[in-house]
Amino acid sequence: MRTPIIAGNWKLHMNPEQTIEFVNAVKGKLPDPSKVESVIAAPAVDLYVLKKTAEGSNLHTGAENAYFEVEGAFTGETSPKVLNEMGIDYCIIGHSERRGYFHETDEDINKKAQDDELNKAEEEIGEKPRKFIPVPKVKKEQNNENSDDTEKA
Repeated sequence: MRTPIIAGNWKLHMNPEQTIEFVNAVKGKLPDPSKVESVIAAPAVDLYVLKKTAEGSNLHTGAENAYFEVEGAFTGETSPKVLNEMGIDYCIIGHSERRGYFHETDEDINKKAQDDELNKAEEEIGEKPRKFIPVPKVKKEQNNENSDDTEKA
């Protein structure tokens, strides 16, 4: 039986100092890792401190995005090779916000998901980060006045 995963990310809401504070506050309160795998994904600027602060705990680390190329002239993108070198455990691809705001298509997401695109990093480094693709957003119940979009499995 697969271990369920609970994952969260914070988009552009924390800086590296806040990342340290947050991880220190939650890493001792995580569920039993034999029952639930806990993951926090962060933007690239917070990944180093996320990884360092999570060391020795049951908290797995994730990147909020990666490009489908290992290296090249792709200003602002995150390389899967670098994520491997950093020891990042997961990478979110296909997030609804990436699709909506940045117009990522199924073709873009498939490029990221295909082994042949990320095998370059795997061949050079070893194990690559595991990828997960969020499910489409759905609206909460219409009778809930505090309704907002939520990810729903």
